[in-house]
Formats: sequence, structure tokens, C-alpha cells
Amino acid sequence: MYESHWGLTRPPFGGELPTSGFLGSRSHQAALLKLRYLIETSKGAGLLAGQPGLGKTTVLEMLSRELQADENSKNSESGTARYRFVPVLFPQLTPSELLGYIASKLVHASTGDHRPGTADSSLQVIEQHLTSLTAAGTKTILLFDDAQLIEDRRVFGVIQSLMNFSQPGKMELVTIFAGQLELVSAIKRMRPLDERMAFKCLLLPLSLEETTQYVTGRMAAAGCRANVFSTDALQAIHLLSAGVPRRINRLCDFALLVGYSENLARLTAEHIHAVAEEMLSAMAA
Repeated sequence: MYESHWGLTRPPFGGELPTSGFLGSRSHQAALLKLRYLIETSKGAGLLAGQPGLGKTTVLEMLSRELQADENSKNSESGTARYRFVPVLFPQLTPSELLGYIASKLVHASTGDHRPGTADSSLQVIEQHLTSLTAAGTKTILLFDDAQLIEDRRVFGVIQSLMNFSQPGKMELVTIFAGQLELVSAIKRMRPLDERMAFKCLLLPLSLEETTQYVTGRMAAAGCRANVFSTDALQAIHLLSAGVPRRINRLCDFALLVGYSENLARLTAEHIHAVAEEMLSAMAA
């Protein structure tokens, strides 16, 4: 709606955190690097944690896309993909349901549908497909997002059993847990699983400098050539969002809309504070 007013080709802050051109903090870049290294070297398991809105899912999506887009992402001899990502989107499954779900994802990607059976039969299916994938030069990555929602400790036991399958050259499996900060303490209480974590990556809020780079970078990526947000506006955005990218997105998106409706040429700290108050009023209504 406001794109032409600001000289944009698309909304720079609409929706969830964008994976294309995502400009995060140094902790985001470090997490991406560590998780990629974890996968490429088959280190076993890793943990990605942070408060809501910091971009955990975005980092995982970028990780998947980077590896799959890499020029070496296919095996030279077989032509098969080097990586098979299996996102587990339902962390509240029972242990048996989890095994059936993973088996279904592996089977569906290769031969068709898997009809959930017993836990033992699902384990056999998973083991067979992990072996076949590894033989074809494909490494499997299990991604558990929102893992802090796992309430049944037996699920962690099942996941650890799957991790025990991993054998270099025979059955390549990497496991990544992502979730809110309480996930760190939850896994720490399970010492055998905690000791399997090769990397623990903690996402941090953006600093003022990083917030400025994020906002100006998103605007530039959307085609803007002007300095729409003044220096004091960027400072206000950082203060009011606490450096959380999702909050920055919402605040900037609404500010651009209000600026368009009022035919403004630039947004200042005064405008940002007014927009934030209006957003809070709307939430309280």
C-alpha cells in the first residue's frame, strides 16, 4: 500500500522475519556458521536458543537454503542431494508418534507413504532409510523447532536413541534443537543428552548499531534510496523494540504505513514513539 510513497519495490518489513537478505546480529552469523560446520563435519547435535522473535526459525531456514543452494550440494557420482532436512513441526508428539512421523517423512521423500505402525517398526524404517541415504551420499538432518514445548522426557530419550544410530560413513545423522531459553536448562538437566551437544548457540538481541544496519539494510533491499528513518528514529526503534527483529519489523512496518497516510517525507523519533503508543493502545483494546 505504501510502497510507491517511499520508493519501495516491496514491503521491507511485512510478515515474519525474511530469509532473503536477512541482516541479523553477530550472534546470528555465528550461529549460522557453527550449525553449518556441525552439519558438514557430522559433529552429532547442536542447540539454537533465544527469546521469541529473535529469528531462530529464520536461521534454520537460512541454514537449509544455504546448504541446498551450495554448488557442491549434490553428489558428483549419484547426483543425489548431499543433505536431507527433516523438520519436526510437532514437538508435543508422543515417543511413538514421533518415530512414526520421522519414518513417514523419510519414506514419503523416497518411495511413498509410510503407514505408522509400532515404535519398533518405525525405528526399523528409520534405520533402513538412514543407511540407504548415507550409502547414496546423503546426510540427514533432524530439525526440532520450538523444542521447549517437548514436555514428555521420554521424547528426548527417543531422540537420543536416534542419535545413537549415527555412524560416520554408515549412517549419517545430525540433530538440531531450536527453542526458547528454557530449552537450554531443560537439556542441561539431561546430562547424557547435554554432553552430546557439540555446539550451543545463543541468539542475542541486536545492538543499536545492528538495529540501524538491519533497518537500513531491509529498506535498501526493498529498493529505497532515501534515508527514511532519521538517526533519532533509529535510536527510538532500537529502544522500543529492545533489539528484537520481529518487534523491529512490526514497528517499522506500521511507521511506514502511518507516514504514508500523513504524507510524510521522513520519520523521526517523535513519529516512532507515537506509532508505538498507538500499537500498545490497539493491543490493550
